[in-house]
Amino acid sequence: MPEGRHNDPSETPGVEAWLRRQWYVYLVERAWIPTKSRAALLAKGTLSRLFFHRRRIGRHVGDVRYELEIPPLRWLDVLRRHVLSVAFLTAFGSAAIIIYPQYEMKAQREQEIENMRDHFKEVAQMIYFRDGNTTVAKELIEKAEGFDRQIRAMDSDLKYLSAFIDGMDVVYRLLNLDRQLTNKERNAAHRALASAETLIRIKPEAPDGYLLRGQVFMALDQLEQARKALDTAYMKADREGTPVRKALASWRIAMVIVEKALEGNSWNIREAHAARALSRLHEAVDIFSAVDARNTDDDYKTKVATKWPYMTIGNIYRDLLYDYDNSIEYHKRALKADPNFAMGYFNLGLAYLDKANEMRVSTATKLKQTVSSGSENSSDPKWKRENTYGLARKAFKQAIRANPGRREGYYGLGMLYGSQNKYPIALRYFDKAIARDKCEEASITVRATSSGQKGCYLKALKYRAISRLDMGGEYDEALADLDAAIRIQPDDAELYVYRARLYVRQQKLAQAKTDVEFATALGGAGHMLPLTEAELMLAFGRSDTAIEKAETAIKIAREDHGWPSLPEAHELMARAHLKAKRMKQARKSLDLAVSKASYRPERFYLARGCLRLLESKESAALTDFRKALDWNGTYRPAVYARRLAMTDLEKSNDDSRIILPTGVNMTSFWRLRDPYYQLCRRANATRVADVPRSSLKRH
Repeated sequence: MPEGRHNDPSETPGVEAWLRRQWYVYLVERAWIPTKSRAALLAKGTLSRLFFHRRRIGRHVGDVRYELEIPPLRWLDVLRRHVLSVAFLTAFGSAAIIIYPQYEMKAQREQEIENMRDHFKEVAQMIYFRDGNTTVAKELIEKAEGFDRQIRAMDSDLKYLSAFIDGMDVVYRLLNLDRQLTNKERNAAHRALASAETLIRIKPEAPDGYLLRGQVFMALDQLEQARKALDTAYMKADREGTPVRKALASWRIAMVIVEKALEGNSWNIREAHAARALSRLHEAVDIFSAVDARNTDDDYKTKVATKWPYMTIGNIYRDLLYDYDNSIEYHKRALKADPNFAMGYFNLGLAYLDKANEMRVSTATKLKQTVSSGSENSSDPKWKRENTYGLARKAFKQAIRANPGRREGYYGLGMLYGSQNKYPIALRYFDKAIARDKCEEASITVRATSSGQKGCYLKALKYRAISRLDMGGEYDEALADLDAAIRIQPDDAELYVYRARLYVRQQKLAQAKTDVEFATALGGAGHMLPLTEAELMLAFGRSDTAIEKAETAIKIAREDHGWPSLPEAHELMARAHLKAKRMKQARKSLDLAVSKASYRPERFYLARGCLRLLESKESAALTDFRKALDWNGTYRPAVYARRLAMTDLEKSNDDSRIILPTGVNMTSFWRLRDPYYQLCRRANATRVADVPRSSLKRH
């Protein structure tokens, strides 16, 4: 035995504890014997040595070896250790029996959550690409991301789709604005553009990023960049074999072409752009229909998506080609694809409204016969016109029922009642439309109603001002609306033109001249700018210059819209000729105005009647006033002018069809300041106070 050997390791601290640990390890290793191996081990004497022989274990610490003598095991200890082993095995087995099903249930639960996530992701894609509803698609994506968080996973395709739909939600809101972007909206557009660039970097061969990029550029009014991005999206969708995205790209390319056409000043250029846009849109319809034919699931029919190109086709026929019948037909196709399409009903109503405004009555005699007999002959022009107004009203109300929160249906009803000269009703609907267009920047938000609701719907605000202008008398309110509209869209030349016309009526000629100069510098006001310049020149007493400007307006209207003439310009030329004491030319101009008028012709019958009254041709004047009232029985300047003519002819008691509003006297009609009534004011300025009170009977 080496020097320094000790039988008692307790003399050296730490060694005894180590040796005892080794003893327990030895016992456990020898006692933990599988059942199949016990016989073999027993034959070798292992168990015999374990139970009946002493054992020594030791450890060298430097040159010193420490040993510990292990006595043989007793049977009680062996039994105790086997019982503990069995208990351990039983506990382990029980735990496995309990834990494994729970693990299996957890895995099954995670699989179910993944399936739900994928389901919400697929439905979100369908809702966007088929229905164009970014709001609902975004909500579904958020729910899918919630499922992702539950299983602590990250679906890269879901993140990609989420970024795409978030960007498209911004684009959808911005493309539906009718005004320039605020700073906050412009920042949102650039964030969407950044998302598009990220999508392109992640999947450079996919069309989605280019689709988003193109539409963001459309919202930013950068049409050239938009066209390039959408062309790229179209090619990549075609190469990748994704027909729905290809159809969407084709539809958006058509919309870019339409925007360029609306910027053009030539009728021929507009026709050419319209033809190219229609080709793209029909391609989109064919693609959607082909995808739908391959889809056997009735709940996921892609045919619903055809409503978008159909609606755009209808708008092209209405806004560019002035073909209202075809416009109505394609809007009906859009509604057939989706009977709950609010924008489809709105655009259908606009097509009916424009068609009704273009209708004319061949002869006033036929009108008078229809009105007096009360018949509703379907071949009668006036009945057709009123019936078309009724169809427009029905379409606008259906748009409101389909989506009461949208502004367009109320705006359409305001336009409808304004076209029918029912201005108080029109103003109420314009109020409702403005109140539904929330604007986040207080600097451009205007009061929509007397109750304090606010909004910034530019078109409704502009036409509310025009309605007040046409009503007469509410010039301060009209001026407030135009001022607010200019704050919202300071680069809109038409707004300055309408404010200049208002200033001319108020005889604020210096302010009118300033606004005309602003509009000229901005450009884009069309025929309204030279027409307003003509009014201003006439107010300054420069008749010949006014006539030149009116002729320029007629020429621009013919080039821009294909209109054969402009009745408002002919009426203005008549006043200019009259101011220059050229009665024959004035009469000729008014005859042209009456013959060419298709929208509110009662104005020109009134003006010609006033000219005839000025010439002391009371019978001819009375005929024109009757024709004006046949067109619009509530046109109050014509009611008053007719009274004057009948008074001169001593026929004030032979017609009971004239109804004066309760509490209104004759002089209140002078305050209307209707521009087409100026000749009557001039003809009767010396005899207003002499109108017999017997002619003021109310019936």
